[in-house]
Amino acid sequence: MNKTILIVIGVIGLACVACIGFVVVVGGAVFFATQGIADASDEYLEAIKHGDYATAFELSAPNVQQELGSAEGMQQFVNETGFFVESWNFNNRSVENNTGTLTGTVTLQNGVVVNTEMNFQKFDGDWRVTGLNFNDQ
Repeated sequence: MNKTILIVIGVIGLACVACIGFVVVVGGAVFFATQGIADASDEYLEAIKHGDYATAFELSAPNVQQELGSAEGMQQFVNETGFFVESWNFNNRSVENNTGTLTGTVTLQNGVVVNTEMNFQKFDGDWRVTGLNFNDQ
């Protein structure tokens, strides 16, 4: 009887370890698959934070570049919207084919925290920002 209980406990323990391993592998795969947009958002927001509008413009997708026209247009967008970035935290990321989305919060230099969604598309192997939506919490 004691041997049977030990076998059952062992099987349950092995099943738990297998489930945890599966979750770790799947979580790691999702993290790896979405790392490109996370890196692209960091580079883009760092550029805006430091007033490097030329880099932020270059990291934008062709449709955004056409809409803004130039790095000066990017600067004008930041000035008009007050999107003076201090820090950010994206807690949701998704990628499907050549498009991706990050959602989370951006803290502005004046301390205001805004809900933010960044959209991306892959162009010639590089992730580019196709949209940026934000509003106060």
